[in-house]
Amino acid sequence: MTLVVSHDPPLHIENTLTLDAALSFLSQTDLELFVEIKKTGLASVVIEKLVSSNVADRSVVFAFAAVARSFPWEGARPVRLGVIVAYPWNLNRVERTYAPDVILLGWDARVWTRIAFRAWWSVFSLERRARRHRMPVVVGIAQRMDDLHWLSRQHIYGVVADIDRTIAAGDESRRQF
Repeated sequence: MTLVVSHDPPLHIENTLTLDAALSFLSQTDLELFVEIKKTGLASVVIEKLVSSNVADRSVVFAFAAVARSFPWEGARPVRLGVIVAYPWNLNRVERTYAPDVILLGWDARVWTRIAFRAWWSVFSLERRARRHRMPVVVGIAQRMDDLHWLSRQHIYGVVADIDRTIAAGDESRRQF
């Protein structure tokens, strides 16, 4: 089985980056790795590859709850494990169910979810929530510069950003007026 690095299923396998090739490169760096698993049953293979590439100590393997249920939650963990929490009101339940090492908060591009996310976390504080659960909080995926600026003031562990430079340039020019 060949595992590939891709956010969405690749259309043509010959033009994809394999996990082995990515890990060969990343093992020469000191970068922290966040690896999202998209299918049930792949976690053990991916974790084995992270361990054999000597990057497990700086890796987080995570997924949405449906896939994360298959992770090796019991016993010693060779990598940090995380769960993507799509709705902030589910955070306590996810923490009790899995006891993850990292919480990843979902955020999408729809206007109402961005407003709801920011309103919820303006009231309940991402920083206090992370301290309460004693684990890093990572938010993804911020697609607007103003969201990225807001998140940078929340004192969280990290943010996954996917910002189109042309859109970001437009955001910056509007802010100046």
